[in-house]
Amino acid sequence: LVYPSSLERDPHGMTRWNNYWHKFPYIGRFGDNIHIRDLPSDFRGIDVMDYFVSTKDSDNGGMVVSCGSPGEVSNNVREGFQFDVKVDEGYTRTGHLHYSHNRNIIWIMIALGARDQLRQRVSWAMAQILVVVSEEVASQQDQSEHFLVYYDIFVRNAFGNYRDVLKEISYNPLMAQNLSYLRSRSSAYMLARYKIKTSADENFAREIMQLFTMGLIKLNMDGSPKLDENGNTILAYTNDDIESFSRAWTGFDLQSQRGNMEGHNNEVDPMRIIADWRDRFPKTDTTGGYIGDGYPLCSDFPSKSFLRKGAQYRLLGSSKLPELV
Repeated sequence: LVYPSSLERDPHGMTRWNNYWHKFPYIGRFGDNIHIRDLPSDFRGIDVMDYFVSTKDSDNGGMVVSCGSPGEVSNNVREGFQFDVKVDEGYTRTGHLHYSHNRNIIWIMIALGARDQLRQRVSWAMAQILVVVSEEVASQQDQSEHFLVYYDIFVRNAFGNYRDVLKEISYNPLMAQNLSYLRSRSSAYMLARYKIKTSADENFAREIMQLFTMGLIKLNMDGSPKLDENGNTILAYTNDDIESFSRAWTGFDLQSQRGNMEGHNNEVDPMRIIADWRDRFPKTDTTGGYIGDGYPLCSDFPSKSFLRKGAQYRLLGSSKLPELV
């Protein structure tokens, strides 16, 4: 689009640009040279790669090494069950079922025939607590892999630590879409970049406390509610706590797309954090302190502890927003 435009079929003046320009991802100025690695993840699709990346001098034909998600294994047609997947060119058909039934069939077959029935039942119970509403996920209609990967978090941690489960679902793209903190950005970033006064998305900050962990009121060790001197229940958190914690859930974005998964977006791998989007100020907790209290400071570590045997270092390159590869 070019603003302003007086095309007869689609006129648009500067008013529309002034109202909506902040919704367009910023890439650079006209004439700038931009590295593909520095583009927002939405712009690093296959079409962009095919158009801009020259493969004439590449030994591997322009392809990249694709790493799998946790627990991912190679396909084995001898296992019997095959299902259709959505790819860039359309669909691959192997059977007669609608694509939306794939994940249901896989779950039913495992639930009925798996040898680790206790693990499967615990996984199902956790899935009823840490819920993702399919209608809130952009690719909910035709794809299966990302939903199965999300459910595998519960299978993998059925007998583990609940904190590990919370960490994995917090980094999962489906939960970020479901509770709307995907690409949530700090107030400072939005003011500096777009001159807009706004707040971080509070949805996940509220739900992780209300639904997933502490609940609405404080409890005693026996599960009975704690009461104040007037006999009233005590709130476990306040709106100020929600606002503070919401700033901790800024900066999350999807990983770059890989070629060995369904769909156009990477809704399988744990999300990455965009440093510029993060809120950099301290966050208070629900006890009057700050998140991170009790963790050692840099001054608490031995001198030159970063040089310990076995430490690893990575060259990040010249990008101001480097990605570890």
